Amino acid sequence: MNLHEDMADTLDLEFDPNDQNIYYFATTAGLFKCNRRDSDIPFKMNTAGLGSPTALSMSDGQYLLVGFSCGSIA
Repeated sequence: MNLHEDMADTLDLEFDPNDQNIYYFATTAGLFKCNRRDSDIPFKMNTAGLGSPTALSMSDGQYLLVGFSCGSIA
């Protein structure tokens, strides 16, 4: 298996520290948010122009930081 195939199988997951019904996840297909109170279907967030998400981190203040393959952090 080559490096590209390994990256295609990655998943990064972060839960909202104040509401465990809300979580975010990133795959090579994009960044998604899910609020299990509203729906079990994840919502794909708009990250146009940023490449694919490569890292997620949720702060205690409910801020989600996302690193992207283009080098940006949003």
